[in-house]
Amino acid sequence: MVVQGWVTSVVLEPHEQLKNLMTVVVTLQVEETLKGENLKTLTFRQAVIDKRDQQQYLGYRTGQHVLLVLIKPSKLGLTSPAGMEQGRFLIEPQGAGKLSATNGFGNAGLFRGLNSQLQAKSIPVAPEVREMITKRGTGPVSLEHLKRLIRTIAATDSTK
Repeated sequence: MVVQGWVTSVVLEPHEQLKNLMTVVVTLQVEETLKGENLKTLTFRQAVIDKRDQQQYLGYRTGQHVLLVLIKPSKLGLTSPAGMEQGRFLIEPQGAGKLSATNGFGNAGLFRGLNSQLQAKSIPVAPEVREMITKRGTGPVSLEHLKRLIRTIAATDSTK
């Protein structure tokens, strides 16, 4: 599932079945669904292993504008962004009404090898998206271009 939205609630609580496992329960007001079921609100539970992460609520904050690439929930109802920080993007204003997206690793290595994979599968992408994925380095990327890339890949996956 890939969603863009606003964090409306972050709560630290024990897992319902595994009482010794602390979890962060995050609720989003969904602005847009790029892949998966269209929901107005999404609540998910993520395991917290490190005590320091408990104090930091895994970095989630009420009011954050985020794009999340979430893996399929486990049988115990736990999920997380794909690659943890790699699949959680903070959305911020970039000027001129544009928004940028930056994951927890500053987007380092985000698109490594992707261009050749897209070419091998004959998946066409817009020139500005190709430029984004072939550019080396770190830092914010255009939210619009990132979402276009995600939609392209999701549409290709759904035709299989």
